[in-house]
Amino acid sequence: MCTFAFHHGLCRLELVHHGELVEGRASSRDGGRQAFIRSEINGRRSRRIVLFAFFCADAVGGALWAFWCEDGARHSDIPLEESQHYARSACRSFGVNHYLLWGGGIPLEGLVLWMAGRDPWSFWSDAWLLPVWLVRLGLLDVLLWNVPPQILVGDALWFSAIAVMCRVHSVVLWILVAFEVCSLMLVLAYQGGLLDFFAFDHVRYGMYSVAMLIIMAGAYFLDEQSRLQSFEQARTSV
Repeated sequence: MCTFAFHHGLCRLELVHHGELVEGRASSRDGGRQAFIRSEINGRRSRRIVLFAFFCADAVGGALWAFWCEDGARHSDIPLEESQHYARSACRSFGVNHYLLWGGGIPLEGLVLWMAGRDPWSFWSDAWLLPVWLVRLGLLDVLLWNVPPQILVGDALWFSAIAVMCRVHSVVLWILVAFEVCSLMLVLAYQGGLLDFFAFDHVRYGMYSVAMLIIMAGAYFLDEQSRLQSFEQARTSV
């Protein structure tokens, strides 16, 4: 007997037989249903692995940032004036020691990611992930460090790739993409890239990046709807 349970609008699929989870038997009639179930379960369950990789990348990146801001800039072969220019824009830390800021921020991010991975099928898993990405983009990249457009595009694509691998709800991805687009527009406006419509930064990092993010979010939404349609067809055929 197969039962399908929905948890907060997200598909949580279970095969139940006399109160115990069992593997579905492969057959030509229900092969499509089992393939869909495996895809959904594996996609959500692997969220913990993806979040762990995301946390490791942030920990390494933060450690390198703290090292360069505290020690690396002084020992670089780049002229002192140029190093100080980079340090003023990339090393803002509210006057706090960079190692201390990294040591306090990484455990906090790890706690949020751990809470998001406790129940990958829950609505709150997506709700915990979204603020992590929005704070990284808005507070750190745009307001604190004022990164150039090309770095912001790289971070936006990185966060979008993590969101897709985590199988977040399409609404969450659309919110993330909308915030990424607004962040790009703010950076370009601050650096004067919006004043010249044909400027390279406006065309490459503005129009093209925005179109790329919107197309990606639209394709993800259509893929999600296709999966739901396949699930409905499999359920009606049981």
